[in-house]
Order: sequence, then C-alpha cells, then structure tokens
Amino acid sequence: MANRAGGPYPDGSLVIVGFYEPLREGDVISQGNIIWYAAMKKDSSATETSGWIFNGFDSGSLQSKIGDPAKDCYMCHVSRKEDDYIFSKYVP
Repeated sequence: MANRAGGPYPDGSLVIVGFYEPLREGDVISQGNIIWYAAMKKDSSATETSGWIFNGFDSGSLQSKIGDPAKDCYMCHVSRKEDDYIFSKYVP
C-alpha cells in the first residue's frame, strides 16, 4: 500500500529488487540472469540513512556486496526523499 501511495513506508517494510544481466540480440535488449539483489528495510532507528537499512547481495553466494551503505546506497537515494527514498513506482 505504501508503494502504491508513493510512501511513506512503515517500519519493517522490505524492498528487494533483482538486477538482471542485460542480453542483447540485435536491437532487442532483454533480461538474463539476476546478477545481484538490492535490499532496503525501513527502520526508524537508522538515523544516518533517514530510517532505512541498505544492503546488496551477490546472486550466487548471497554475500553482501556493500562496503558502506551510507555512501554506496543512501547517497543516491537522497534524490528520492519525496518518495521516502524509494526509486520504484507502483505499476498497476
């Protein structure tokens, strides 16, 4: 419901996105295998990152790929403050 409304998201909300390998066949680009996952969890105690915990995981090993979540994730998400730091939009 929060995504449909464009935020705000309640504590405990999880947002997980898969990033796919692009496959090009002539002029057509489609998605291949998932190469990594991005994850966000709403936690109001995470004050350094405006109430979100960020991480990213390799699709094979599920090992974290993020060294500094504030620098590696949050700094880009600041541009989406008006949408509670979420890039994804609801698509009916």
